[in-house]
Amino acid sequence: YLVARLDETSGDAEEWMGLATVLKEVVEHHVEEEEKEMFSFMREMFSKEELETMASEFVAAKADTDLEVDGAPILPRTNKSRKSGSAAAA
Repeated sequence: YLVARLDETSGDAEEWMGLATVLKEVVEHHVEEEEKEMFSFMREMFSKEELETMASEFVAAKADTDLEVDGAPILPRTNKSRKSGSAAAA
């Protein structure tokens, strides 16, 4: 709903920024809930080694993905010199 409203809002920067702020807050709240619930669940279901393997695979896949809109990257590229196992601690 909010994304559609943002897309439909034209010419009124104040209204657009207000909607964008609400969307950002909704997404951040959702991410926090997911982190609390899913990360706890994942720690119970998988061994430390399995979590580290999944984290490494995720980081490698993210580094190999170029997400672009109109030729411009929408996500920063992962620095391939970093150690990929550190994401498991999240």
